This record gives sequence, C-alpha cells and structure tokens, in this order.
Amino acid sequence: MNWQKLNPWNWFKHEDDADREAVSLPVQQSTPSAGQALDPFAHAWASWQRQFDQMLQHSFRTLAGLPGRTDGFRPSLDLADEGDHYRISLETPGMAADDLAIRVDGDRLIVEGEKQQVQPAGETAYYRVERYYGAFRRILALPADADAEHIDASLRDGVLTLNIPRQKGATPPRQIPIRT
Repeated sequence: MNWQKLNPWNWFKHEDDADREAVSLPVQQSTPSAGQALDPFAHAWASWQRQFDQMLQHSFRTLAGLPGRTDGFRPSLDLADEGDHYRISLETPGMAADDLAIRVDGDRLIVEGEKQQVQPAGETAYYRVERYYGAFRRILALPADADAEHIDASLRDGVLTLNIPRQKGATPPRQIPIRT
C-alpha cells in the first residue's frame, strides 16, 4: 500500500526529480490516528535504512578524498499542522539569516540557502568530514488553505521556523468516525 496517499497534502510534489534521485527525502515519523493500520516493523526498518544510507554517503565521500559534501545537501525538515497554522522547522546549523532566502511563487514555497565550509589557514589534513556543505533548495507545495501573504519566518539556534497561517473560513480536516 502506498502510505503517501493517506497524507492530507503532498507538500513535496514540486521538488525536482533530479534532487529526489540524489538524496532521499527524510523519513516521515508520525503517530497513526485511530483506524490506521500500524506496521510494527516500519519504524525499525526506516531507522535501519536511514543509518545505512548515511554510512554509504560518508564512506563514498571519504574514499573520494573530498573535504566535504558539495552536492545534494538537503536540510531535514519537520511539517506540523498546528490547527490555525502550519509550522515548518528546517535544520540550518551554522547558517545565518543572510545565508537563506524564502519566497512564494504561486502555490510553491521555496527555501534556498548555502552552507559554506570554512577553510582554516595553512594546510589542514582532514581524517574525516561528516558535516554537509553546499547550496540547497527545498520546494514545498502550499495547501489551498495556506495564507501565503502572512508567512512568518524566524531563525534561532540553527533552526529556521516558518509559520504559515490558514485562511479564515477554510474547512479544517476532520476525522470521520467508523461505526461498529
């Protein structure tokens, strides 16, 4: 079964296909609501798969002798429905507000930025580099009830938080009870 069809809105429909092939989307962690089936092994499998992917990425970068990752940098994000607004939290450690750009283009919310690698003076030999560097772009599809004119953005402790209010009068999603 395709679990993505159960999501209330496909926030990632505008992300580039090339970006999807380069780096997988973060694993979605959610608590199933009443009536949804829960696969007891899904969480364990997703955790194992994420760790295996990270191991391969670090291994190939080390073998190539690259000082840092320069392609496919994609900050992880969390999407939450807060009732009267949506909240997006994006990991941006080591980045300042000047390193980021946020814009709305039609029904697309585009967050772009670049995390620069600081090169120390002199010749430095790295034994291992695990931090990610480079430019990124996340393109999220805004739901129909999002008020794109009043999006609020804040950056604190390496986390970019976007609050997207819902338009007044929009019908909130509701749970349909199942009779037994």
